[in-house]
Amino acid sequence: MDIAENAVAFSNENHKSPNLRYVAGNAEKIPFEDHSFDVVINVESSHAYGSIDLFFHEVKRILKPGGFFLITDMRDPKNIPAFEKSLLDSGLVLERQQVITPNVLKAIDSEDELKRARIARQVPPAYVRFFEEFGAVKGSQLEKDFMAGKLVYFWYVLRNDV
Repeated sequence: MDIAENAVAFSNENHKSPNLRYVAGNAEKIPFEDHSFDVVINVESSHAYGSIDLFFHEVKRILKPGGFFLITDMRDPKNIPAFEKSLLDSGLVLERQQVITPNVLKAIDSEDELKRARIARQVPPAYVRFFEEFGAVKGSQLEKDFMAGKLVYFWYVLRNDV
């Protein structure tokens, strides 16, 4: 699910597989029935939501009893306690969590050449620097913020006990 309808259309056209479909929707009002998913995965997007509390409520609503919620994202470390409070206030049960910033820094280092080459090949020159920042190449502000501890990258696994 993505809020961008053009991204959904592109994905449905270019990533076809049996039992797979992409839908447009808002994370704060997920367009699925109650208790309809065994697993909900959220990758690097929750930091952009208007209301993380509404999102977590929606995740709990659409998860089947015993279903799992997996989330990975980045935050300023001073905002993590409020994030975790919202997560636990949702009624989901924390199973596991881990800070993976060191792993992310290793990936930035090991993929730098490949990532820069891909960006140079696929992105118009006027936008290369933007994509390098967004993609967190070596020397980008994201890498610097991870290294300085200004950003923490994490993952959580939670279960819907209902």
